[in-house]
Amino acid sequence: MYVFGMNIPLNETHYVSPGHLGCREVRLVEERQAEAPQAGPLSHLRILDFTALVQGPLATQILGDLGADVVKIEPPAGDHSRQWGPPFIKGESAYFLSINRNKRSMVLDLKSPAAQAAAQDLAMASDVVVENFKPGAMSRLGLDAKKLQAMKPALVYASISGFGQNQPTLAGYDQIAQGTSGMMSVNATPDGPPTKVGVPIGDITAGMFASQAVLAALIEESRKAGLHKLVSRIFPENVASRAACRAAGFREVGVYKEHGQLEGEWKDCVIVERLV
Repeated sequence: MYVFGMNIPLNETHYVSPGHLGCREVRLVEERQAEAPQAGPLSHLRILDFTALVQGPLATQILGDLGADVVKIEPPAGDHSRQWGPPFIKGESAYFLSINRNKRSMVLDLKSPAAQAAAQDLAMASDVVVENFKPGAMSRLGLDAKKLQAMKPALVYASISGFGQNQPTLAGYDQIAQGTSGMMSVNATPDGPPTKVGVPIGDITAGMFASQAVLAALIEESRKAGLHKLVSRIFPENVASRAACRAAGFREVGVYKEHGQLEGEWKDCVIVERLV
């Protein structure tokens, strides 16, 4: 039986005990598994993914789930979130896998002029570029929106940052966003201190909004070019998908304690980078 509504990684079926799913869900599972694979609505598009950590990879994963060919660029040491754990699944970070499915990875040391040239060529062969570097970094690498869109006007370019592209000195971690937005205040008990949400909700919503912005830009570009209108079909997801990192850890490691923590070793999933 397949667990629906969770962004659990890997190209394999994940199993739970029969008590977790009712008869209707079991029938849906059997019907879904019997279906032949179909190309998604974005199968004609290529996404060049310069993102790392959470919100950017989640945004491009959503586009990949819709069928886009996502090429993820990683430094020689790999995305930092490859090291986040425990838990690990067959040596791979459960966290990393939960937000990087449906992608192909390529290693490029963007400090090298040759790698920058290769990345530029990849951008010219792509429909969308998504990045979440610190504001100004892509310009220094010669891969900023102004330069690339001058070379290819139809290119959709999405930049994800903590406080906007004009605020390069402000950090944009999830917990900062939860505090400055007032989320920690409304999430607290009446007599308690400000309390963060147990999952990186700022990064998750940033990734979702970024993917929506990309889809909107693609629709606009397709209309300009006189192409068929792009239609995005996004199916309702279980609220558990908002806690993908914990869901993946729960599946691999054990059961939750009273307040949502896992038994055994566990590092909380709060360390995140820039957000929209």
